[in-house]
Amino acid sequence: MALDPSGVLVAVEVRARRSSRTGVTETTVDVPHVARMGRTLTTYASEARTVHRGLRVDLITLMPLAADPSRWRLRRTPGIG
Repeated sequence: MALDPSGVLVAVEVRARRSSRTGVTETTVDVPHVARMGRTLTTYASEARTVHRGLRVDLITLMPLAADPSRWRLRRTPGIG
């Protein structure tokens, strides 16, 4: 869990692929998984009594660059659930 600068409590899902041959990283997170993360975040927020201004689930994806596989592309998609 993380608290963003505006006070929103954020659950972060991180997904990586070693190659684009196995598919697009963003498609590895399905609706039931995001729903479970949202429920877990809600439970955490209520039990931890963390002061926050809202809840959000973000997705971080990592893929190696085609031109230089030793370098990775990182993409953040806020608010997936």
